[in-house]
Amino acid sequence: MAKILIVDDSPVILRLLHQALKAEHDITICKDSIQGVELAQNELPDIILLDVIMPDLTGLEALLFLKNNAKTRSIPVILISAKDTADDEARGYKAGATDYIRKPFDAGVVRHKVNYALEFERMKLKIQQGEG
Repeated sequence: MAKILIVDDSPVILRLLHQALKAEHDITICKDSIQGVELAQNELPDIILLDVIMPDLTGLEALLFLKNNAKTRSIPVILISAKDTADDEARGYKAGATDYIRKPFDAGVVRHKVNYALEFERMKLKIQQGEG
């Protein structure tokens, strides 16, 4: 069971994502991006789902912090956002996002993208360890 950290300031989105992923994964939810960064450093989840539009520290700012920190840089981060232009998505990838999910989202697509990212990380680790 993978450890997933979900960071979003919307209780509705947190509930929907938790419902979509709880059967297969160990979920931690967080409503604040600053606290989310701290949780990521302390708990080292297998993957992070991060809202882009957050008060205080935006999701992109949090992503840049995570990618510039030795403890968290290898954790895959999937951005989730109502920002739906190609430029918004490109900014997310440029900042280091593994994937980008646009709101409103489909629970099945979320599950697929999360599981795909986790499998990709497992395969990458095997190759790095010479098991590939």
